[in-house]
Amino acid sequence: MLKQSTMQPNHANIKPVKFSYRYLQALFAMETQYEDRNKFRVRRNGQGRLLAHLTKADIQLATILQVGVNAEGKIKYTNRHQMYQHLSSFYETPINKDQFYAAFDKFVLHGLLSSNNEPDGTISIELNHYLEPDGKLGRFVLLPTLVFSRALTDESIAVQKLYYYGCGQQGNENGKLLQINFDRLSDLLHRQEPGHIRKILERLADSKWNGQPLFAIARVERNMFGRPKAVYQVNAALLPTYTAGESYRTLFPTKKGYRRLLKRLEGYLGAIGCEAFISYADGRSLQELTLMLKDKSEGYIRLVVQRIRDLMDKMASVPDMLSTIRAELQDKASAVLLAVMQETGIMGYLPKRSIPTFTEELKSIPKATMQRACRAAKPDLELYYSRPGAWDVRDYQRPSVKMDRLHEQIDMSVFYAWAYRNKLDPSSFMAAADQAYDYLAAGKTAAEVAQWLAWEMDSLPIWSPIPDPPDGFCLATFLQPYIERLQPSC
Repeated sequence: MLKQSTMQPNHANIKPVKFSYRYLQALFAMETQYEDRNKFRVRRNGQGRLLAHLTKADIQLATILQVGVNAEGKIKYTNRHQMYQHLSSFYETPINKDQFYAAFDKFVLHGLLSSNNEPDGTISIELNHYLEPDGKLGRFVLLPTLVFSRALTDESIAVQKLYYYGCGQQGNENGKLLQINFDRLSDLLHRQEPGHIRKILERLADSKWNGQPLFAIARVERNMFGRPKAVYQVNAALLPTYTAGESYRTLFPTKKGYRRLLKRLEGYLGAIGCEAFISYADGRSLQELTLMLKDKSEGYIRLVVQRIRDLMDKMASVPDMLSTIRAELQDKASAVLLAVMQETGIMGYLPKRSIPTFTEELKSIPKATMQRACRAAKPDLELYYSRPGAWDVRDYQRPSVKMDRLHEQIDMSVFYAWAYRNKLDPSSFMAAADQAYDYLAAGKTAAEVAQWLAWEMDSLPIWSPIPDPPDGFCLATFLQPYIERLQPSC
């Protein structure tokens, strides 16, 4: 009975594989010295493995490298263990870890990749044949996700090789009929008997994925010299359609020490509307930022996140933002000073244009002294250089269909006056009013909703003063007396 797989790979967001055709050719070129039977060992006393024989492990490694490589043909901030875990999450029947490490070392020996150990315990990888000589990605093949399924991985290495080769030849010409003489095909598959090659073609025509054969056409004919040739066509029903601008990459997991920080940064940036930074270049910029902020304090990290938010309003280019952040972080004393400003809550009194002058004047002040001075100055800053969170009852009103309908059922003016008199935070009040409308729409009576809102207002926070320094205000000058009081007298 023919094997038929309808299972999908485990990865929830799996995408087709954008495979560099140049790299695919280099992969097959590994077998140029096939007959030499030279061996290599991963461990000194380990099993000898054939150097010039393409294996299932080699195909899985080559495929997962195409999934995680960046546009420059590089992979960073990971290690081999994380790469293997990534591979395992894609394949229904992944190779084992020993096979993965052996394939990795073989790729290094063949020059398919270069790997360097980094000081932080990660590795950096470059795929040597991924890009064209001009440094750009040339022709590529879009492989279907069936390459991760048992429909292909359980087949022989010869069947897998011919499927990859066929996809490479088919390209985006889905209706094209492909032909190859058995003489050339025997060099690719290392099968000398025509009957063996015929069986490989039959397997590709008979094996199915989601009810579709892998090859739509697979037959043997004679060429003009009477020699056998394969006539075949990759099943177009299984081939994905390329969409310009869509990303087909999925990042390799970062080293464990980075993952928690990366997730935190992703959460912080997402909360303040910086999704464009998170998703840029398939998340590579987020990884670079994570590396920059490794071992930094929470206050320091939050300062940088806020700085990115500020830069997004000024810069269209994420690489420019990263360069700016990197330059600012190199001046550690200035960064520490700004982190103190952020954590003590007085950053809003420092105009952005004044940051360079401010940090230059005060970066020599010890961190503990600055923390105490900022906390001491904060009440006076709020008293003299801020505005209230609400000027009058109108700050608690937001014109909307919801509020209009709420007004029809409840006298909201009483609640507005109460909120203003008790200095409640306007945003929190309006959120509570929205929820009150939802209760009303759900069938609660006006009296029940009014009572709920009254109780809810007892738990709402009061507003905080909003920094509003005048033009020309100099925070460094304002802080100087507070700093001097904390410094020992001569």
